[in-house]
Amino acid sequence: MLPTADSLAGKPVPKVSFKTRADNGWRDLTTDELFKDKTVVVFSLPGAYTPTCSSSHDISQDQKINTSVLRTVSGRITWPQVFIGGRLIGGADELEACLATAAA
Repeated sequence: MLPTADSLAGKPVPKVSFKTRADNGWRDLTTDELFKDKTVVVFSLPGAYTPTCSSSHDISQDQKINTSVLRTVSGRITWPQVFIGGRLIGGADELEACLATAAA
């Protein structure tokens, strides 16, 4: 069973290494390098496109509520939006660019 958001709140980000491109090669970038001593917040619609969640949740209602919160916090309404250390990184493309910059 996967952990719930409530059970993960306040816990450290798991220790993981990402393979990232740097200077025409690959470099391991750890979660500690990215997130140590920073608060990480990810806004998304969990499981919105899985068969179980689609059939058991009112995705449209969840999306309306979450989009309203996201617009208030970030001024954006696209998913996901990632915050690290209180700074808006952005969506998936911006997070990928952030990882590439951190790996350089």
